[in-house]
Amino acid sequence: MCVTDNAGNGFHFHMEIVKDGKNMMIENGKLSSTANKLIGGLSRYAPSLSAFGNTVASSILRLVPNHEASTKIC
Repeated sequence: MCVTDNAGNGFHFHMEIVKDGKNMMIENGKLSSTANKLIGGLSRYAPSLSAFGNTVASSILRLVPNHEASTKIC
């Protein structure tokens, strides 16, 4: 069942970088250089990643203004 008037849970995922049981994303209460590199890499390759993650038309059907979903893709 597709409900178009309610926000869904798509278009996001959670990530973490852990090494030897230690969170590598935060360093002294700020984003670490490792986290910044991850963000930069994800941003750079977002178009390619979208091609793998949004393989069917319904992946972008919710891209409408004034809706609790993304309104732009790469």
